[in-house]
Amino acid sequence: MYPIPYQPRVPGGGIPFHKKEWIEVDLYPPDDKRDRRPESRTIDLQSVKVLEKVDDEVVKKVIAPHVSANIAAIDASGASLGFIKPDIQNYALNMISTEVRDEQLRITEDGIGEQDMIKLKQESYYYFNCQEPTGCSCANQPHKMEIHDWEVNELYRNVVSRTKDRDEIYEKMRWKWFDWMKNERDTYFMMGTHHRWHNWLVVSVLYLRK
Repeated sequence: MYPIPYQPRVPGGGIPFHKKEWIEVDLYPPDDKRDRRPESRTIDLQSVKVLEKVDDEVVKKVIAPHVSANIAAIDASGASLGFIKPDIQNYALNMISTEVRDEQLRITEDGIGEQDMIKLKQESYYYFNCQEPTGCSCANQPHKMEIHDWEVNELYRNVVSRTKDRDEIYEKMRWKWFDWMKNERDTYFMMGTHHRWHNWLVVSVLYLRK
């Protein structure tokens, strides 16, 4: 569902719902005719109604029937969106910049103005195997995929606002996205594809209580 704009430095610029909330919303076919992913929809943000927040056990019951053995199985089904239960092997962070106020020109209601960078100059990656590697490329070597969950960007924003030490930044990011996710949480990946390149991405990380 897109577009869902998010401007954390702008009052009222957040998305109108949070993780683990049921919503009711009007959806339409994607505006971009090149987007042929069967699950893609344009969202009418003015129609969003937040219904209720649910606990981790409800989330687990909702997604359990849709968890695939591996990425190859999702691909073979013709879907461009699906869940897997990953075996996380490693985490990597590419810090292009540690500046939190890099500026870019953005079109706003008042015309063109300067706003804080929304997507910070960091790239976080997971190395992981699928729950059942047989028949998937991870049977030979772990997948390496960039994490596109918005939370990884926001944690980076918070960390670099407190320190510019690259080793410390890496350790804080790794603790959350590797140690905590792997050891303390029952973690699932929502996998999705890029609408032009069709490569698989980790679009969301669901970390539920064990």
